[in-house]
Parts: sequence; C-alpha cells; structure tokens
Amino acid sequence: MNVLFGRVLLRPLHGLLSATLVCIPMLATGVQVQAGEELLDLSLNELLELEVFTPAKRSQPLRDTPGTTLVVTAEQIRARGYRNLLDLMEMLPGFDVQRLSESSRVNDVTMRGQFKHRRFIILQDGVQVDAPVDDILAISDNYPLYHVKQVEVVYGPNSALWGTDAFGGVINIITRRGDEIQGGTVALRRGADGFQYNQALAGDALGAGWSLAVGGHDHETEHANLAGIYPEVFGPVDALSFSGDRVIVPAAQREPFVTPEETRSLFLRADYEDRLTLGLQHHRIQHSSSIGARPAAALYDADAILASENTTLYATYNHAFSDRLTSRTMVDYALRELLPESSFRQAYTDLAATYKYAKGERTGIDQQFNYAWSDTQTLTAGFTFQDFYAIVRPADSADRYDPDRSPEDQALSYLNIDLPVVVRDLDYTNTAGYLQLQNRWGERLFSTLGLRYDRHSEFGESWNPRGSLVYHASASDTWKLTYGEAFRAPAPTEANIIYGSFTGETNEAGEYISYWMQVPNLNLGPEKLRSLELAYSRYWEQGGLIASSYYSEAGDLMSTITTDEPVQFVEGGHIFTTAMPVNQDEAVYYGLDLSIDQRFDLNADWSADLWGAYSYIDGEIRSPVSGAESELNYIAHHKLRFGITFDYRDRFFITPKLRINSETNANPPDPLDPSKRVQAPGYGVMDLTLIAEDLFDIKGLDGHLDVSNVFDRRYYNAGGQGSDVFLDTKPQDGRSWMATVAYRFDL
Repeated sequence: MNVLFGRVLLRPLHGLLSATLVCIPMLATGVQVQAGEELLDLSLNELLELEVFTPAKRSQPLRDTPGTTLVVTAEQIRARGYRNLLDLMEMLPGFDVQRLSESSRVNDVTMRGQFKHRRFIILQDGVQVDAPVDDILAISDNYPLYHVKQVEVVYGPNSALWGTDAFGGVINIITRRGDEIQGGTVALRRGADGFQYNQALAGDALGAGWSLAVGGHDHETEHANLAGIYPEVFGPVDALSFSGDRVIVPAAQREPFVTPEETRSLFLRADYEDRLTLGLQHHRIQHSSSIGARPAAALYDADAILASENTTLYATYNHAFSDRLTSRTMVDYALRELLPESSFRQAYTDLAATYKYAKGERTGIDQQFNYAWSDTQTLTAGFTFQDFYAIVRPADSADRYDPDRSPEDQALSYLNIDLPVVVRDLDYTNTAGYLQLQNRWGERLFSTLGLRYDRHSEFGESWNPRGSLVYHASASDTWKLTYGEAFRAPAPTEANIIYGSFTGETNEAGEYISYWMQVPNLNLGPEKLRSLELAYSRYWEQGGLIASSYYSEAGDLMSTITTDEPVQFVEGGHIFTTAMPVNQDEAVYYGLDLSIDQRFDLNADWSADLWGAYSYIDGEIRSPVSGAESELNYIAHHKLRFGITFDYRDRFFITPKLRINSETNANPPDPLDPSKRVQAPGYGVMDLTLIAEDLFDIKGLDGHLDVSNVFDRRYYNAGGQGSDVFLDTKPQDGRSWMATVAYRFDL
C-alpha cells in the first residue's frame, strides 16, 4: 500500500468544505456520568475530568484518552427512545445502518467504512459479547439497552489493546451494578405489525459488600407487510428456479409476505465491592432468512428462519498491590449456536428447504497490570490467551444437524442426491501480549504509546502499534493526533464456507452436476489496516463539540473470485464453476465526523437538549490483480443526525429525531460504470419519542409513545450481495408506532 498519510488533513478537509455548503454539522456526543446524573448538568471542571475505560483499557479522564471516544448515557438513551444498540448506532457519527437488508444478519452496520460487525467489536463491561468465533451475527433487539449505565464508542483501529477485529472501532456496553439500581423497572410495549416487547430489571445491595442486578426481555414482531407498502417490489410474482427457466411456485399460489422476528435476553451481574464482578449475558434471535431477497428468488415463508443463541459468562477481579501497582484479571467463556432449525428457501436450491448449523466456543483469560511509575507516567502490561472451538457451517443440506452427535457422525447429505456433506470442526488458539506507556508532559501534553503481539495458531503472527499525542490548548480545548494499526483474522466460516448445491442430474461419468459452488480456501490470511486521525474537542458549560478527521489504508482485504479452474472437492460430484475467498484487495477510507451537544434553559419549567451528528466519508477499493477500482460499499457520503429533547420539569419529555442521508452505495457495481456502485436514493426520515413520568400522579408509573417515520416516507436502504438473488436496494418500513407502560420501583 502507498503511504499517503501526508494527505490526512487535505482530503477530509476538502470533504468538509464541500459538505458545509449543503449541511450544518451537528452531532451527538456524551460522556460518563454517575447513575441518575445527566451529562449537561455537570460543571465544566467535572465534565473535563470524567473517566472512561475503553480507549486505554483502564479508567482515565476522557480528555486524555487517545483518539475519539463518544459516550451515551442511560438518560440520553431513555429520552431519545433508543431501545437497542442498533437504534443508538444509527444516530451516531461514522455509522451507516442498513435495516432489514440482509438474510443472515438482518441489519448491516458499517463503522467508518468498515462493513459488517466483523470489523468492529462489541463488548459488555470490557468482555467481548459478539460472535466468539466471528461467525455471522445479527444485531437487532438481541442487544437491548434496558440494563445500561452508558455506552462507550471508541473510533478507529484498536488492535493494540483489543486484538483482532477492532478495525473500525470498539463499542463497550457498561451495565449498571445492583447498588446503582436500588429498585427496578417493569415495562410492557405494544405496537404496529404485531410488535410486543416485555422487559424487567431489578437490582440492589445485598449487604456484606455484595450487590446484584438481574434483567431480561422478550420480544416479537411480524415487521411491516412490505408487499402492501411496495407492491411494485413485493407484489406476487412467479418464484423461479436458480436458472430462471422453471416456475417453482406460480404467482397465484404465492405465500403471504411475512418476515417475523423474535428476540429475548437474560442479564445477570453480581459485584463484590469494587473488586469482583461476575456476569452473564444471554440472548437469542430468530428472524426470516428471506430478508433482502427478490420475491422471485425466495419464499417469504414463516418456516424460512435463522435462529441463534449467544451466551457469555465472565468474571473480573481487581486487586491493588499498592498505591502504584494494580491488576485486573478477566476470565470468560462464550458460546454461540446457529440452531439446527435454521434454514433457507432461496433460488440457490430451487426454493427447497436447506438447513444450516454452526457452533463456536471461546474460553479466555486476560491478565493486566497497571503500574504508576510517578504521578505523570503509567505503564499497562498484559497477556491474553484464548482457546477456540468451531463447528463450521456445512454446505446446504437436506437434513437437520443433530447436536447430540459429533461432527464426523452426522448423516447429512446434499439436496437432491445421496452424496454426504462433510462437517468440519476446528480447534485453535490465540496468545497475545501488550504494552502501553502513558506520559503526562507538563500541564498540556499527554502521550500514549502501545504495542500488541498476537500469535494465532492458524494464521501466524501480528504486531499492532498505536501512538497518540494529546495537547490541551486551554482548559476546555484539546487536540489529539492518533496513529493505529489493526488486523482481522479470518473467521472459520470465511475460510471454510461452502455454498451451492447439485442439480440431481449426472454426467457421462455418473458424477452429480453442480453449475456453481463456493469452495473453502484454507490459505486465507488476516486483513490489515492502518489509520491516522486528527481530532479536536471543546467543552463549555452545558455543551460540547468534537471534530475528527481520519485517513485509513487497508490491505489483504478478502474478496470472492471465480477460480481459473473448477475445484473438484466433492467426491462423486462435478462442479462447472467454483468461487473462493482470497486476500487481494486494498482500500482507502477518509472522512470527517462532527458532534455537538448544547443544553438550553428556556424558562423556569422548560429546558432543551440540542444534539446532532454529521459525517462525511469517501474512498475506494482497489484490486492490484486486475487493476480495477470501485467505490466503497454500504456507505452514504453525507449523513446528518439531529435531535432535540424538550424537558418539562424533569417529568415530560418530547424528542423529535431527524435522519438525513445522501445517496447510499449498495454492493453491486453500476451496470453502466463498474467503478461505481448501484445507489439507494437519499432520504430524510423523522422519528418522535414522547415520555410522561408519574402518570396520574402515581409515582413510578410512566408512559412512552414512539413513532418511527412520522411522515410515512417511502425510502430505500442499500442491499445486494453481489447476486441476482438479492435486491440491490431494500425498501424500508412506513410509519409505525409503539406504546409503552413502565413502572419504576424502589427496593
């Protein structure tokens, strides 16, 4: 990759100049506060000294942390109507969210151009709670926010501390201790399209230094009937075979359009003083596996579903050896299963039901030491060991996987034929060590230098540095310059995945015929990223501003190519065309994120919290092999998020929110210009949240009303997975509503 960091300021600032002509930059930001305390109620001095954990893997003042960190508090989450992590990310700078656009993930998320969850990581209390072996992960109501104290969002590569997959950044969900809750909440939500959502949370101090918090939710929805809203897209049509020359289901006999979704979660946290934390996070999601598919290429059938469960157990122990030396020990176990009932009914298999299964386990320990050499110098050192086990998703099978039998004892066969499906399982490890030195040079200058070494048993070694200079130009103005590198190890699914099926016909040699299959590539290697960022922040009484400009280069990116010669890897079968993932692409990303938050006291009864987010991003993907260049996918070049919360006597809250996107690049190339992408048109959508506390003067009884897409706009998100099976752009829901009755109680 060419070293072009000298342009880190010029290209993003050129984008800023262009963007300023069309948009007013306003962004959402927040910082950590104590339980029940609102960000903008703090004094300027308190605001500047607030501490966060995620950027440096230890608590330190936000203004000294490397890079850009935004924190959203529980009060902001509630007032702005964020029910889950996806709602929150959709309103933050640097994020592109494509809802209901993909059959495996439901919703696609891009962070600063890094597409899909595999290029950023999700933590809870510092423990990774996404897919333990990096399999496909849905992000929806399975990541609720009912138990959250705050969410810390760290932008940019962070492999120097957090290891693989921290490409675009790190999201850390900080939960509430039982002694911070000291009571609980029960809430019932009902809404359009069969929406039901029930949740409960309770916590308190137990005595002798212990506290306990426990919660859970259960949710189901049918989603909107898009066939009624967009009949031109989802109206009844013939369902066709993969070749398109045979009608499987005539239009007159098509099934009703349904895309049901169900989620549930369980949360438990026990704390002993500030020394020991024991945690459990479990969630389940079941959703349609036809989301995003063309009606002619899939059945929108209630039985075509993907169901998965994630469970993470963790324990964290903090110990102070002295005033200068402390340690943090974290052990965790994570399990994820794509359940045996998961199936597709798409054109790849001529709409016949084919089943999928996958399993991933991770057991890990992270031992960290923090040593304060002096009042101005702190050294962080640690090591990590993780042991992984994965059952890789096998090829499309006519039979369900039996979890009670070992992978080698499964009796699975390809659809239409009697050839056995081979199920692979893998054991591998990752061992890492990391160092971080932070220095304060006088009153104004603060530096961070870090380095992490990873040794992966499958993919070898990786070194990832990070360096940051923080300059406090004044008591309220701060400049930050940060350089970081990251890597992303291929998931077992990516290196070993098999897609496709056999027709049931044979050739002259008696071999079963397949016209196309994706085959494994056991030589797939890690992707790499390096990035330079310049950020500026300014805080004042009841307000703050953050601006960051970044430039990133990525190499060895994975893409799927058609092999020169078909790979014949199924004994007894003959495949005419095969494709496989390879490390060959390079990419450049550059952009600008801005944020602002301002509190106004309108009179003795009313106040307003004005907040917003603006992002600009551009770049390109290059193939050194073919020389082809293309635009970034799944991004809108300009995004504006804006909202204002009106607060009447801390009892009634009115929050309108506005989302404005320019055209969004989808995945397929433009047929007229392959260097461009098919685009979803730009749009503007308004949502509304109304909250009334202590209804009918009953203490703790609250009512909420949330209205999405208030003006019932017709708009599209980016779709397309490089196949004719999927829609290039995906129609979105019309107006919908949700009413909530909640009761807060003390213990």
